[in-house]
Amino acid sequence: MSASLVPDPGLRTESAGRVLLGGQPFRGLRLSATGAKKVRSWFAGDARPVGEEETALAHRLVAGGLAHPRPDPASLRCHVVIPFHGSIDELRATLAALEQANPASITVVDDGSEPPIPHLDHIEVLRHEHPEGPGAARNTGWRHVVGTRPDAEAILFLDGGVIAHTGSWIEHLGGHLTDADVAAVAPRVSSSPGASVIEQYETLFSPLDLGPAPSLVGPGQVVTYVPTACLMVRVADIVAADGFDASLRYGEDVDLIWRLSKDRQVRYDPSVVVHHGPRKSLRAFASQRFHYATAAAPLDRRHPASSTPWKSSLVGVAGVALITTGRPLTGGLVGLGPVTLLSNQLKQTATPTATSTRLLAAAHRWALRSFAESVGRSWCGIAAAIAVVPGCRTRTVGWMVAGWMRRVATTRSPRLLALGIVDDTSYGAGALVGAVRSRSLHSLLPSISRWG
Repeated sequence: MSASLVPDPGLRTESAGRVLLGGQPFRGLRLSATGAKKVRSWFAGDARPVGEEETALAHRLVAGGLAHPRPDPASLRCHVVIPFHGSIDELRATLAALEQANPASITVVDDGSEPPIPHLDHIEVLRHEHPEGPGAARNTGWRHVVGTRPDAEAILFLDGGVIAHTGSWIEHLGGHLTDADVAAVAPRVSSSPGASVIEQYETLFSPLDLGPAPSLVGPGQVVTYVPTACLMVRVADIVAADGFDASLRYGEDVDLIWRLSKDRQVRYDPSVVVHHGPRKSLRAFASQRFHYATAAAPLDRRHPASSTPWKSSLVGVAGVALITTGRPLTGGLVGLGPVTLLSNQLKQTATPTATSTRLLAAAHRWALRSFAESVGRSWCGIAAAIAVVPGCRTRTVGWMVAGWMRRVATTRSPRLLALGIVDDTSYGAGALVGAVRSRSLHSLLPSISRWG
């Protein structure tokens, strides 16, 4: 593996580094004394995996989400595809920033803009006479590249308005594709800063910004999807997947990522940061959240249970039920019930019972917080209807407010918190409308497992 390794932020170590706990799904890995020494040296940046045995161990850590690679930059024959339907000024800013990155080629697909895109020097422009949607525009772009440039190694999908401020960012992303297991990689998409309330809010809570921690990507991972506002895909993999599902007006990027991640790795690398401008008006802001959420139902048909609003164990359900029925202390403590079970599962790794207890307590707190977030966001339309029923108002509204207030840990600004409620309620309305349109509420149902 020609990459350095960094530990996952959630990784825990026991027994002087010989036991590693973490990953998605959660697991315990016991190492030999020699293996533990090697891993410590990798994480400290003093060495890299070499040889067959070390490479196998490194791949095991990466595949389990216990560690993440930091590969060397690689110069691939990478071709940029930009779907376009919007502001020509945003497009020009993106193209100007790309001059430093020096990709193999740039193809802009004009998706029925009026007036059409004018001539652009050194840029190939394709055109749909009528708008067909971003998925169709990206398909037109990558198929044209593959058909005219048989030596292409990677396609970089980039939205107009996305700007990177470093010249070597494409090479940094390309380094991930030197690993044959990786189909695609995405950088962190940060919102462009500004003085307006929406710009301040998006800097903290943009749906495109997936945070500072690296991750594997896919259902069940910490990072479940990455947006195609900026996504590099290996040519062989985009061909095998046959690109985007153009019938999806929203969620086509999530669908592609989930299809790619079934058999291959998709990685999120926040060490590379690009910027994207937020919506300019409150109406556009709310409309974006609404339309994003309408994709949940179509995605659920294609990927059952992957877009569920809340994943929990029976213990988490019991905790929610006890708190809702007025027994918060019992509901908070019920998560410690399976301590013996987890201790037995981790016995082979010599994990102390105290550690098992802390892990279970953290998982239970997360289950309760995520339930509150779901009530205040994905289920807020249903919760609002339940709240009018006598005897249900106080507890239902309590869960909604708890979900809305999750942002208090990041900001205390009343204006930003109020905009967060607009964000959540717009998303919840979209999720409900999408379910009604699809004539199925399955996308709104929780996913409950026996033990989590």
